Amino acid sequence: MMDIYTDPTGPITLRDAGGHTTLYAPGEWRQGVWEATALTTLPEAVRVAAEEHWTAARVAAYRIGAKPPVPTTEDMVEAFRAAIQSHVDTVATSRRYDSAVSLASYVASNNPAWAAEAQAFVAWRDAVWVYAYAEMDKVLNGQRDQPGIGEFIAELPAIDWPEEGE
Repeated sequence: MMDIYTDPTGPITLRDAGGHTTLYAPGEWRQGVWEATALTTLPEAVRVAAEEHWTAARVAAYRIGAKPPVPTTEDMVEAFRAAIQSHVDTVATSRRYDSAVSLASYVASNNPAWAAEAQAFVAWRDAVWVYAYAEMDKVLNGQRDQPGIGEFIAELPAIDWPEEGE
């Protein structure tokens, strides 16, 4: 079961039985430019609601009046957290593990090479998050300017993998 909510000036909100919420609008801001959303890419129930809700006149008025949303502090923190976690997972998958969690689970492995990789990874992951939280606190307290996400990822500590055979 899905509940669909519409707002005359905002997005269509879809909430599924599990309480997960997804917003659908007639478009979105991408790098400062308004791009229309193709209704055909929406789930069927949302597409029907969108077609009824977003008349040509309403879409035109929305585009004229729409401004890029101002991210909240929580939005900014979540964007950085997600990017950092993605980076951590990418480092793990670069060594053919499924994810950061998977790699960390090998810390007590009977295979010495896997255990060594996991130990190096866990130490690195901890250093990444210690650095990230300290720097995010500086941004939130006005002690440093907010960097771009890519710039911040580049600041993170580099991993030092064990040598083969260690």
